[in-house]
Amino acid sequence: MKIREVIDLDTLGGTLYVTSDLHIGHENVIKFDHRPFASLEEMNESIIHELKTKLKPGDILIDLGDMFWDMNWVDCKKILDEIPCEKVYKTPGNHDRDGLYFGEQARLYNCFTQMSDIIDMRLRWQGKNYRVSLSHYPMIEWNHKFRGALMVHGHTHGTLDKRNDSETDLRVDVGYNSNLAKKVGSFLIPMQEIINHFYEKTGGMEFYDWADKYKDTGKELD
Repeated sequence: MKIREVIDLDTLGGTLYVTSDLHIGHENVIKFDHRPFASLEEMNESIIHELKTKLKPGDILIDLGDMFWDMNWVDCKKILDEIPCEKVYKTPGNHDRDGLYFGEQARLYNCFTQMSDIIDMRLRWQGKNYRVSLSHYPMIEWNHKFRGALMVHGHTHGTLDKRNDSETDLRVDVGYNSNLAKKVGSFLIPMQEIINHFYEKTGGMEFYDWADKYKDTGKELD
């Protein structure tokens, strides 16, 4: 799926946030991700509270999958309906059941502005243009990669951070347990923080120039 319009982050009237792998309703993820909660109820309440209070109507939210874990669709819909963003995009994750998300008759399909396995979008920020591909899964190749497009993913729960940092590919995990989420201090990561993350990686080099310099997929940084 391509979002056709160029989203200007300076004139949006809100913030474009990206999130992934919230796993609301998943007790074992507390131990798996070393999340600082004493119980499932405490984790659920914390995540839902942040979704309801931090997000505003003018914001855009992109969920890269696995927001819920084996929950009743009515409870899922109630939470989604309480998210105040007017636009919520989604890429389904491996734990997002087909019957809830896929196809216009799916129970949660209409909770989202658009839904696709991959989202390609164009952004403008501080006078510069950017291309971004987003998916639940990390990709080795993505649209316009060799022209400096960014790859934003979830799924790996931070286990790919070291590889992402050591390779020349402009790819980052934005999941709940990722290093970037920890650095930001929230599972709701503003797109500006993602762009700045890559500028830190390139040492300020523009992404097109960086991609042109490192054309070999997976090449490690010196």
